[in-house]
Amino acid sequence: MNRPIIFLDFDGVLNTERYLARLAVDGKPDKDAWGPLFDPRAVTNLRTIIDATGAAIVISSYNSG
Repeated sequence: MNRPIIFLDFDGVLNTERYLARLAVDGKPDKDAWGPLFDPRAVTNLRTIIDATGAAIVISSYNSG
């Protein structure tokens, strides 16, 4: 059986503008040593998909700066 694959881009998918804006409004940092913080709701959604499908993840994110 072939395993499903998720090609995952972080920007706008896991580190959403909505979450980063919320952190700014709350006066909290929006990044750590590795970059912008991931939206917990997006991470939970990704976990739900992985649990339901058994999918593997391939990172396909690009940061130009």
